[in-house]
Amino acid sequence: MNKPSSSYRPYHRRSERGNVFFFIFIGCALFAALSYTVANMMKSGDPTKVAAEKARLYAGEVLDLGRKLREGVQDLRISNSCRVEELSFENPTLAGYNFSTRDACKLYSPAGGALNYYAPANDWLDGSQAGASTLYGKIYFPEDVCVQDVGEGGSGCDTDGVDNEDLVVIVPFLKPEVCNQINKSLGLGEAPLAETGSAWSATPALYQGSFSDGAVINQSGLKAGCFAGSSGNTPPANSYHFVQVLLPR
Repeated sequence: MNKPSSSYRPYHRRSERGNVFFFIFIGCALFAALSYTVANMMKSGDPTKVAAEKARLYAGEVLDLGRKLREGVQDLRISNSCRVEELSFENPTLAGYNFSTRDACKLYSPAGGALNYYAPANDWLDGSQAGASTLYGKIYFPEDVCVQDVGEGGSGCDTDGVDNEDLVVIVPFLKPEVCNQINKSLGLGEAPLAETGSAWSATPALYQGSFSDGAVINQSGLKAGCFAGSSGNTPPANSYHFVQVLLPR
């Protein structure tokens, strides 16, 4: 059998090396272009552009948090066969959410959803509202909030005496520009949706496995988005908040 000479090099090997060098070249070119763009933006010092980029970043983080919590609840329902009355948001950081239930139905338990609790980042929050409520800087899981026309609750679902409140999470007191970007990302316009009453009770009611009448978010069919408080109600006017429906009812 004739052996190939030492100078023999398969053609496809040379071709593969050429492809690798080509992709490296393209990657270097893209990185250089990105670096140039970022450097120009930073040199320009345009506060409007920088603020808008930051608001988009923070809005994405809020939306990602809402998505993870919603998916975590869905997973507990499907994988661990948890009834809504068994779902728990008990965690070491927030007091008041513990009640007797299976560990497998606790969103923040290693035996359940295995999520870590993350408080809202300071960069998300409107510091001027720091003293407005005990909910500032916390994630809120209420027991007495319905979102109009999301589940079975329609107009007046906060006072109808029917067990139709939704399981929701609220991230309160966001910066208005962050709320604007959240709603823009969701196709809801570029401003927080205006509330016409109280979106949560004056004394926040924490979810502990049961629901009650209390408050309504007056945004028909809203499953996620940012809304504004209103004068004389809870939350107050000139405050902005994100809601994510975790489970319509």
